[in-house]
Amino acid sequence: DVIHSIWLPNMHGKRDLIPNYPTVFYFRPDKIGTYWGQCAEFCGYQHAKMRFIVVVETPEEFDSWMKAQQQASVTPIRALTSSRWRS
Repeated sequence: DVIHSIWLPNMHGKRDLIPNYPTVFYFRPDKIGTYWGQCAEFCGYQHAKMRFIVVVETPEEFDSWMKAQQQASVTPIRALTSSRWRS
């Protein structure tokens, strides 16, 4: 219901996302690294929290990450009982 403008300054620039208008875009990085981006169009009271990271890595690193994501989660050693987590 609002316009977003994806801004990835060190990789590509800006791309607009407009409601009810399908948008597809691709990034072609020049080198491996971590790139920060954010929404550059004021889109509401949560606008300042619309940051994101694009991670560019080798195909081998990506395959390793993908395999790790498919593993079962770790069972907690103990229950979380600290009062600091309660509201």
